[in-house]
Amino acid sequence: MSETPLTCPSSPRLAETMAEVEDALLSRWPETRLEPSLDRIRAFVELLGEPQRSYRSVHLTGTNGKTSTSRMIDALLRALELRTGRFTSPHVERMNERISVDGEPLDDEAFVRAFNDVAPYTHMVDEDQPHPLSFFETVVGMAYAALCSWPGSPRSARACCARAWTSVSPRAPPRSAARS
Repeated sequence: MSETPLTCPSSPRLAETMAEVEDALLSRWPETRLEPSLDRIRAFVELLGEPQRSYRSVHLTGTNGKTSTSRMIDALLRALELRTGRFTSPHVERMNERISVDGEPLDDEAFVRAFNDVAPYTHMVDEDQPHPLSFFETVVGMAYAALCSWPGSPRSARACCARAWTSVSPRAPPRSAARS
């Protein structure tokens, strides 16, 4: 039995509600279908203006403990009165949980805004690549774009897996990295 390939939408899907964002994200290449490549995420962040380079970050990799460690780092930085942003995956109850600012998940309005900020660029990447951006890659781009609106503040990020092709790290490894 052959799988039906996902097709790219003919135009970007802007959303007005959280339900529309969820529908648009869930219609993307699923997280369960892996196509190990950095090409899509590199093209995506390049179109977004490389937002991940606009702030200092802590990138965690490994098999277990990344979310707990990122929450501890987030809490420590906030205790020093620094603003923080955090991307974690997967979410437990709501997609908003994946992107947090100052220890709190984005509210629905901010999540919709983050989606709409990157939606036109998803279409451009989808047209240029053999496979469309995945759900995960799109949310990573949303997180980078949402978090760059607080320049100069450190961010803690967490990778979903410790592989060279993980979408969370489309650039060269940082000078130092925390590992779990």
